[in-house]
Amino acid sequence: MDYKEIISSSINKNAADLKALSDWVFAHPETSMLEKETSAYLAEFFKQRGFEVETNLCGLETAFKATKKNGNGRRVCLMQEYDALPGIGHACGHHLIAASCAGAALALGDALDAGLEGEVVLIGSPGEETGDGKPPLVDGGAYDNCDAAMSLHPYCNNIYKPQWISIGGMDFHFTGRAAHAGSSPSDGVNALDAIVLFYNAFSVLRQQLKDGSRIHGIILGGGTAANIIPDDCTIRLEFRSPDAKYYYDIVDKVCKCADAAAMATGCTVEYHEFEPTCCGVLHNDILAKEYAAQMAALGIQESGAEFLGSTDVGNVSVMTPTSHPLLQVTDLQCGLHTTEFLGEVQTQEAFDRMMVGSVAMCNTLLRVLEDADFAASLKEELEANKPM
Repeated sequence: MDYKEIISSSINKNAADLKALSDWVFAHPETSMLEKETSAYLAEFFKQRGFEVETNLCGLETAFKATKKNGNGRRVCLMQEYDALPGIGHACGHHLIAASCAGAALALGDALDAGLEGEVVLIGSPGEETGDGKPPLVDGGAYDNCDAAMSLHPYCNNIYKPQWISIGGMDFHFTGRAAHAGSSPSDGVNALDAIVLFYNAFSVLRQQLKDGSRIHGIILGGGTAANIIPDDCTIRLEFRSPDAKYYYDIVDKVCKCADAAAMATGCTVEYHEFEPTCCGVLHNDILAKEYAAQMAALGIQESGAEFLGSTDVGNVSVMTPTSHPLLQVTDLQCGLHTTEFLGEVQTQEAFDRMMVGSVAMCNTLLRVLEDADFAASLKEELEANKPM
């Protein structure tokens, strides 16, 4: 059975429906974790096409899962995104991601109907722009037992292993003891002093960070009155790194700086995440090379290399073999989240290019479903490179 021919035929056959899906999502922009209409529309799209659909996935109101299965073969995952940006709508092209993943799910589903053994799982993933979607889905087991996961992101170049860097944030809360700053300062334990020491400590650390890694932040609270020794002070930091393993090294070192500042001043310190940590995407080299080969077979070559962004796809990539390439949908060199890119992602050409990429993504995942040794090699690579 020529499953590649079935995949290509399926995407062509469903092109009108997929374009209508893309146009609908574009015309109904909903921001992160508020995608109620969009998630309901997409879930119904799959129900009507014979997929088993689970809504309210892992307790997230705007997340869902659509599944089709034949036999007991391997499982592949498509990561569908559909949230928009405040004030600028789908200037990140998530309506095209929604369409390309839908097309891939339908095409692989047709291959399953034709006799291919395995399972295709599409995870409707809300909140990518804020990083609130995939971390709880990962923790809730939505991606468990998947042999590979993929999604394509529209861009102005084809980049098969873009640098999606780790990002996360923590609040550091120092507690001391208040006292009158004029009459009895020696009775106080100065939490602002702890903040100052902490700030100086991680500022010195920044000089020794690897290139591309960052620590930045703000003081949220430094006291209430100039004549009172501050007893309650908080600083908020964000961390970034292109190296998923090194990201956690940075966080560990900064936490040690906080502990040292608390010890030096006699304060106590508590720290916790104020936003989900989005791990840097751990591209599976073997999977990325297969996608490159499938794109080459369609006459498309890589056209760029420079990119720095962040995505919650990284949280999937550290536990499931993952590829998340950038797909060129426009020749205009413009950045994501801009009005220029917004104008480029709603053209027929952008949609047509996305569908070609969807074929290549399907053919890549087809290799996982058909070739047990290939699938095993993906997991071996992941185990060798996990950051934690």
